[in-house]
Amino acid sequence: MNSASSEEPGAISANKAGEIDSESAFEQFLADVDALTISTEPTTAANCEKDGVSVRRRDRSGKGANARAKQVVVARADEGQQSWQQFCEKNEKSDTKCSTNIAIANPESKVPSRKPVSFAIKKKSKKSKRGTRGAIEKSTKVDPHPPPSTFKRPCWVAVVDTCCFLDRVNVMESVLDVVHFAVHNQHHDWAERIEVVVPYKVWGELDYQSKLGRSAQDDGTASYRARRAIRMLESELQLQSDRAKLYLRNQGDCVKEHIRTQTLESMNDAAEQYLAPLASEANNDDHILACALAEQQSIQCSRASDLSSSHVGVGGLVLLTVDRNLSCKALANHLTVKNPLEFATCHRRRMNSLKARSQHV
Repeated sequence: MNSASSEEPGAISANKAGEIDSESAFEQFLADVDALTISTEPTTAANCEKDGVSVRRRDRSGKGANARAKQVVVARADEGQQSWQQFCEKNEKSDTKCSTNIAIANPESKVPSRKPVSFAIKKKSKKSKRGTRGAIEKSTKVDPHPPPSTFKRPCWVAVVDTCCFLDRVNVMESVLDVVHFAVHNQHHDWAERIEVVVPYKVWGELDYQSKLGRSAQDDGTASYRARRAIRMLESELQLQSDRAKLYLRNQGDCVKEHIRTQTLESMNDAAEQYLAPLASEANNDDHILACALAEQQSIQCSRASDLSSSHVGVGGLVLLTVDRNLSCKALANHLTVKNPLEFATCHRRRMNSLKARSQHV
């Protein structure tokens, strides 16, 4: 018991001495860390030798480990030096760009500034102006497109066959659009009036087809087209009547018709004049042809009277049909024959041409 108690104070003193040594070593380590100076320059082999820092390390793994460690440190130092040089070069370039921008913003600075970009539209050169002026003068002198005559504005009369309403209903709508365009622009000198004439026999054929219904030869398409054509003609006649009443109320004069139908009396007169020998054997195509011949005679009489007066002249008569047999009969009687699409396209181009020629004046 005494020996054990005598050994305990010695062990305690040894432990206290070890703790004091470790505390002093830690304080010395902190002092060494505070004494270190941090450099902003990259770590290179030259800087290490200049500062007196040894690059060598303790050779713990053999004789060649120190040499390899030295090579690794030198390689890292060289890479750091190269990256530092690249950073300096980029910084210099950015400084030059900033200086140029400052020079543009501040003209008083000595740094040469770039010429500011202009977004103004450049004017044409004198050469192009001369060429354009010469072209305009040349077109004015030569005048290849003279203005339309204001003394005679021809009127075109289009006699429509039944097959145009049954087989070309959509095309007939485009024809009526051209007619409406001429009506709306009738106050211009370049506009030409168009009259659509529906023969009396056409109404009978449309009525027969509309009430025919379904049969072995037809699935009801013809009756539908006939009813559609009748509704279209009815709306056109009603529109013309309303327009005439409105114009008569405002202007005190009646507007000219753009669509009209042949009366029963005029049909009988045309049949007596052109179909007298074969009146009993005449079919619907013959009555439509007689209507066209009567309209042509009326146009010729109007043209003869216009030569001795100041009234507006008429253009001519056109028979609109897609029936080849009726076309041959009309051509044999010296009539102009066209299909509806051809007539609409031709007259639309003519109106546009007359309008362009009037604008050149």
